[in-house]
Amino acid sequence: MKRSYERTPAVVRLYHKQRGRCYLCGTQMQLKYGSANSVTIEHVTPKSLLAGEQAANNHRAACYSCNQAKGSLTASEYRRLVAVGELIPQRTSPYSGKPAALLKISQTEHKAN
Repeated sequence: MKRSYERTPAVVRLYHKQRGRCYLCGTQMQLKYGSANSVTIEHVTPKSLLAGEQAANNHRAACYSCNQAKGSLTASEYRRLVAVGELIPQRTSPYSGKPAALLKISQTEHKAN
């Protein structure tokens, strides 16, 4: 029986395939739970845009902080907002209760761009 804190083979495979680096920010990730750099499965194209389709090539390993901050943005939207300083990922633990990102523009302004 798999324990809730054990990583699935898919997560471990992605982690090693990417040499332990987050595909969004390049930070060295950790396989253990509970840190801002914990490895998570990230959907390159958000599930909300896939109309229920699941594809293995849509998965990448991302650190917890980037995954939470990206939300339903695409990877290119996320990187653009981070690059221009409109989205600031916060290095927070899953257990901290703190927000994962500070968004400097409203969602309405983002959709208009």
